[in-house]
Amino acid sequence: MDDANDSHWNEYTELQRVKHELLRCYLGAWFAILGSSHPGFVYLETHAGRGRFGTGEPGSPIVALNTLLTHRFRDRLLGSVGATFILIEEDETNALALENEVRALGRLPARLSVHIIRADYETELQSAVSSLSPRGGPPMFMFVDPFGFKLRMDLLHRYLQQDGCEVLLNFMWRNMSQALGQPTTFGPLLDATFGQTRWERLGAIQDFEQRCDAALGLLSARLGADHSRDIKMLGPNGVIKYVLLHLANHRLALRKMNEVLWALSPEGDFRVRQSDNPDQPVLFSREPDLTPLAELLWSKFGGRCARTDEVDETSTTFWLPKHSHAVMRDWHQRGALRVVGQPKLVFSHNPEVEFVTKPVPILS
Repeated sequence: MDDANDSHWNEYTELQRVKHELLRCYLGAWFAILGSSHPGFVYLETHAGRGRFGTGEPGSPIVALNTLLTHRFRDRLLGSVGATFILIEEDETNALALENEVRALGRLPARLSVHIIRADYETELQSAVSSLSPRGGPPMFMFVDPFGFKLRMDLLHRYLQQDGCEVLLNFMWRNMSQALGQPTTFGPLLDATFGQTRWERLGAIQDFEQRCDAALGLLSARLGADHSRDIKMLGPNGVIKYVLLHLANHRLALRKMNEVLWALSPEGDFRVRQSDNPDQPVLFSREPDLTPLAELLWSKFGGRCARTDEVDETSTTFWLPKHSHAVMRDWHQRGALRVVGQPKLVFSHNPEVEFVTKPVPILS
């Protein structure tokens, strides 16, 4: 079965819902940032699909377009800023369906252009790569969501060398793991994915999740972005089916994606299960275990002084400022952290704090 098959479009799972929610939430933040600092931007999908599932839910191109069209800064974004959507779809049936879905949105604003390109994404990206400027062009968000797992990582690497390019990649780990078990058959594909033969050591890792994490490390290094974050999508058997991997070159992008991921996974395990019921009420608030963060902060700042903004910055590769604030607040109440020159611990004032002693237990 492939994404041209009707049965693929007649099922809308919890994994797809969360994937689209992640896209919607992150693009909402991305559009707001761009609207205040750039004259234009590009949204590109390499495998755009039909635009709507048979169950009625919109596909990712329509989710992205609606996020822009209903954005609170829409007038600013589409008044002085130009937006270009490039939607690549190889299958003719899918492309025609997508055209109908875009047409159903009605008349689009003058400064919003949508290009549906019926072609192989590799051909399109390859033909455009020579025009990329070393200084970078307009900011670009590229969503790579293939049905299979054959991808030109060298092309994605080339685009990520542009300072303003970000990629959200659906890494089909279950398929890739199966390929790792058949190196004779899939060796060239694995070489192209991970770069030469560095993938060969993955086969020796017996634990499925550890092998997945090692593969993500190799893939991130291959793609060459400064920052990466991921969320694992689990099938009905609780095993990793695919991973959404976000790659960017700016710390602000990392911080915004962190905020989205924590909102989707408040307990901090960054996993979505296909069996999850989005309509089931939450009976109690799920809170993350902040012990690893507390250990990190003490190892970094123990026995010395720092501004609270510096402490927050240390934790942003994984945690949010509210998490480091919770740790500092706990330590301040227990006398393990002292505010320098101020009577109270007020984070909005960015006070200097002294990490006096490591509390036992490290969190109350």
